[in-house]
Amino acid sequence: MEKDCLCEGLSAPAILSGGEMPRRNLKAVTICPGPNLAYFKGVFSLKEMVDHIYGKVALKLDPERPHVFIKELQLYLQHLKIEISKTITENNKKQEVYLDKFRKNLFEGINYYQELITVFAIDAASGMEKIRHQLDGLKMELQELTPDLIN
Repeated sequence: MEKDCLCEGLSAPAILSGGEMPRRNLKAVTICPGPNLAYFKGVFSLKEMVDHIYGKVALKLDPERPHVFIKELQLYLQHLKIEISKTITENNKKQEVYLDKFRKNLFEGINYYQELITVFAIDAASGMEKIRHQLDGLKMELQELTPDLIN
């Protein structure tokens, strides 16, 4: 195992299946498990994980794991907090403008997810309520994030 460029590594299967060789002469493909890998409990083969993703088997997962979109928002919010704390000591106007835009984009993302919930709520009401609650919590946390420092 070694570091690899995700763009090239994730596109390698399509290039290889077409009979071509990737520019960097990759002989393998990159697998990007994503942040939810932390919630798998146990050791699983790639086939088992793929079967789980496509609903063929149910692997043991942490029952309190957030939805992948919620986890992504949590990671972005954590990043924003770190960047804001840096800005407090630096007082960099350009960085403040960037952070304000970042914060507004997060609000737009949360609002977008909240709208999606209304579309899918009919099919999976119990799961959607959990996501709705998590989105509300993230939105509140983002609103409390010292807006005077980035406005």
